Amino acid sequence: MKQTGNRDPKTGKFLRGNQAAVKHCGHAFLVTGKVPSVRGARALKKELTKIRRELENSIPKLDVKKSLLVNQVVRAEGFCSLFEAYCKRAGIIEPNSAKKKILSFQPGFQTYLSLLNLQRNAIHSLGLDEKKSEEILTPFEIIEKEKGGKK
Repeated sequence: MKQTGNRDPKTGKFLRGNQAAVKHCGHAFLVTGKVPSVRGARALKKELTKIRRELENSIPKLDVKKSLLVNQVVRAEGFCSLFEAYCKRAGIIEPNSAKKKILSFQPGFQTYLSLLNLQRNAIHSLGLDEKKSEEILTPFEIIEKEKGGKK
C-alpha cells in the first residue's frame, strides 16, 4: 500500500500519528448523543448525567418544553467539554493557519461559542438564573454592606 502525504491513498483516511487526524469528537456527540471513545469518556458521561440530574431536580414542574431545554443544555455541555479537552491538547489556533501567517481558530470554535450562548439562553428560559442574579452585588454595594456591618 503506497502512502502519500498524510492520507492513505485507498481509503483517504488520515494515517496514524498524523496531527490532522486528531479530532475533538464534539460533532459526533451532537449528532449521536453518545460520548465517543476518547480518553475520559466515562468521566464525561458521569459528569453529563450529574448535570442532567441536577438540572431536573432544580426545576419544580418539569414539562416537555423544559425537558427539551435540559437536553439542549446537556448536549451543549458535552460538545463544549470535548472541544475544550481537544483545545488543551492541540491549541485554540489552527496550526496550519499559523504557518500561512493567517491566524484562524480551530474549526469547531464557532460552534463552541454558539453552544455557550445556547446554554446561557436555555438556563435563562428555565428560570434558573433569577435567584443568583439577585444575590450578586457590585463592589460599591459590598463596601457599603461592610461599612454598615462595622457600625
